[in-house]
Order: sequence, then structure tokens, then C-alpha cells
Amino acid sequence: MTTYKHQDMSDAVWDLLSPFLPGQPGQWGGVAEDNRQFLNGVFWILKTGSPWRDLPSYYGNWNSVARRFRRWCSNGIWDKVLEVLKDEPDYVWLRAEDSYRRVHPSAPEITSQNREHPKEDTPDNNRKKPSLSKSEWGIMTIIWEAERPLTASFIMDNLVGRAWGLSTVMTVLARLCKKGFVHCDRSTGSNYYSALISGEDYRKQEGREFLDRAFGNSIANMVAALTSSGAVSEDDISELRKILEQGQGQDQDQD
Repeated sequence: MTTYKHQDMSDAVWDLLSPFLPGQPGQWGGVAEDNRQFLNGVFWILKTGSPWRDLPSYYGNWNSVARRFRRWCSNGIWDKVLEVLKDEPDYVWLRAEDSYRRVHPSAPEITSQNREHPKEDTPDNNRKKPSLSKSEWGIMTIIWEAERPLTASFIMDNLVGRAWGLSTVMTVLARLCKKGFVHCDRSTGSNYYSALISGEDYRKQEGREFLDRAFGNSIANMVAALTSSGAVSEDDISELRKILEQGQGQDQDQD
């Protein structure tokens, strides 16, 4: 019979978690006998902030526990654990972003180069940003609309049309940090993400590149192509006239 330590999870918490874990009787694969001890070991690592190599031996081989934890992250099992425990008062220390960053090798880190937002007039900030993929665009839209720093959990909860777990969101955020779209701030003890380029500026950049690439930088060519394809309605034409008239009025005022 396994003996648990005083710092390990209570029977009540285990009863909450166990139905959501793999290795249940009747499930495909073998019956897991050590899920509870494995979780106690992971919680010890997260709570102490220790490296995996310092895991006490009574929780098992540190390398096996670490590799198993990463499998749980990849398979979405760890997201279920966090969801179950999010309202448990004894586990308020288990912040999703912070715990993920401590033990997952792909989590974004803060260095001396990105600890503060770059100034608006720095050359790096004026440099052309790479294009966003469809998945990156979804996350950037949430950050742009919020106009304030967000946690990965908030972003995950507000994704539309995507049932992503925290591990997937963190992976995309890490990529956005590397590409220079997002700043990750850990000064408060948790990860907060904010945009380094505004949505308006990015749309202008993408619009100019698309116009140049597809229509030889000619708005007339673009409008002609859209009109001939039937993609432009009468309402669209009216809106275009208004925009052009407003532009002409502004030019006359400047003269």
C-alpha cells in the first residue's frame, strides 16, 4: 500500500481528479496504479519550483515523471486537471501559465532583451513583421480587442471556433513572442501577454503587401477584378464612393 506524505493531495481532491485521468478500469490500455503518486510528484515540482532532477525518489524516477507529465500536456489531460482544481482553495498557487512555464520546455521565457516593451521609435519595432498564420490571427484578435495584458487562460477561454487546450495556446503564444508580435511580462509572478504591433498597423501592412503582390499596387486593378467577379455589391460601391470623396476632401483641405 502506498504511503502518502503530509504535503500530498487529500482523499477529497483525489476523488475529484481520478474520474478524469487515464488508466481507468474498462478503458483501453492498462489500469494505472500510480496516478495519484505521479500527480503528487508533479505538484511537488510545481509548488517548490525545483528542477525535475530534485524530485524526491518516493515519487518515482524523475525522468519518467517528467516525460509522463509532458505526454499529459500534449494529450490535454493536464488541462483537465487544471480545470478541476481551478476553484479549489488549497490549489490557488497552481496558476496555469506559471506551472506550465516551469516544467514545459517550449514555454516562452523572459530575457533581458524582452523584459520591457521596446520603444515605439526603435528600429526593431519599425521593422516589417512576418505574416500571421490563421491560428496566430485568432489569438492576436483577442489580444487586440482586449487592449490590455491577458493571461493564456483568458485567451483560451475566449477563442471562438477552436477547442484548444492551454498547452496549444501556450505554444502559439511562444511563437508569437519569437516573431515579435507579442510581449510576455512575468513581473507580477504570472505570464501576461500584450501586443507589440496594433491591429490597425498590421492590417495596413498586410493590405499594402497584398495590393502590391496581387494587383501591381493598383487599387483600380483590384476594384476592377472584384467587380468583374461579382464580389462587389451596390452597397460596397456606394461605400467606396464615400471613402474616395472623403479622401478628396481631405486633400483639398491640406492644399
